Amino acid sequence: MAVAVGFGGLVTGSLAAPSSGPGSTGSFKPIAPVRILDTRPAPENVGGIAGPVGPDGTITLKIAGVAPVPVKASAVVMNVTVTGTSASSFLTVWPSDQARPTASNLNWVAGDVVPNLVTVALSADGKVSFYNHVGTTHVIVDVAGYYLPGNDKFISLPITGMTLTNATLTEAFPGGIRFADGIAGSYPQLTTGFVLPPDYTTGTPVTVSVSWVVNGACAIALQPNNLTVTRPGLAQIAGAFTSAGWTVGASTSTTANVVAATTGTIVSPNATIPMQPGDSILIGLFRRGDAPTDTCAGLTATITGISVSYD
Repeated sequence: MAVAVGFGGLVTGSLAAPSSGPGSTGSFKPIAPVRILDTRPAPENVGGIAGPVGPDGTITLKIAGVAPVPVKASAVVMNVTVTGTSASSFLTVWPSDQARPTASNLNWVAGDVVPNLVTVALSADGKVSFYNHVGTTHVIVDVAGYYLPGNDKFISLPITGMTLTNATLTEAFPGGIRFADGIAGSYPQLTTGFVLPPDYTTGTPVTVSVSWVVNGACAIALQPNNLTVTRPGLAQIAGAFTSAGWTVGASTSTTANVVAATTGTIVSPNATIPMQPGDSILIGLFRRGDAPTDTCAGLTATITGISVSYD
């Protein structure tokens, strides 16, 4: 049984036991809206699809596992907006592995800017398609929540803007954390924390995923550090647990503003001290701007979310 801790909970410096709410089962989880697609030119462009959708045109967007939506999400609630409309038309939104339905989600006349709340199931590979009938239109998509299958449970920690370490190199704001290059000994850093809930299975691995957008076609070196696990009634047990399986995250797309992600696993190498419900976990994240694997010289990476899944 997988449980997803929603993107967010970004904190820095000294942190008391991180809080987390009770899990939910097979229900809708609202989140602070996160923009995952904007087809308008830079600097507005997000999601790697640039330019308006043409007549009889279809675009397909990966949603599950991107931005604040867990990999196992079965459906999403989105605010979909059309703008720059050149003709009276309509937009249809549907799971990309199904036939396009003969229905519309948005309708407009030329020149209109029209938003509408859309709930749509995701395809088996987590995608949604958008179809424009005539003329051209830009499409903007903000995710406002998601559904998980009935047997999945999750909790969510919202992203909030706050001061980070090496503040001269970073900028925090509601909806994301901007990481500048960083130099040796002065890397932009943040710390995120969560509590393993009562339905966590003692001793099982915990997976942490981080997503971001870079305003250029390049790769960033994002790495975890300062992993700490604390348990009520016991002294800090940092060192009993390790972060394993982390890879240097990279945006391999040739298009800027594409959401990328990296995933790592937290495990206990000591069978006598397995992680258990109620344990508080802190994970530091830093950007190695001077690393050879970071090719985003002079560019900014925006951390858009952090998710945690476990059994």
